[in-house]
Amino acid sequence: MWLILSRTGFLSVVVPRNQKNGEVEHDRLMVRARKREHLELLRSQHAVLAGMRILRSPDHADYRWRVLVPRSVFAEVMREIVERLDVTNVKSDAHAHEAETGRDFVSAMHACHALFARLQDRTPDTRDR
Repeated sequence: MWLILSRTGFLSVVVPRNQKNGEVEHDRLMVRARKREHLELLRSQHAVLAGMRILRSPDHADYRWRVLVPRSVFAEVMREIVERLDVTNVKSDAHAHEAETGRDFVSAMHACHALFARLQDRTPDTRDR
């Protein structure tokens, strides 16, 4: 699952595999980021992640930075995100927090928005009338 959070950054959340036997670890989640700062922001915004250790992956990894957290802990983070949500315009909020997340992240958000806008059918829908 991808999370694009205007005050945190871009995160990818997946179920990890055990490094020794390759089996899926359903009780944990791996939260990945391309920028370490985005995981640092996530950690600073959610007390339940205070002890979270940010790991560096090999340079060839798709996401260089990652953390492993119990699934229940990340569910708490998601609950907090929803409960704290007070944003009325995501792109404007991203600009307001550009100093923390980075100009490149805000630019990527705008590019992503433009690409996804193409998915919306622009023809009038008579079913709504």
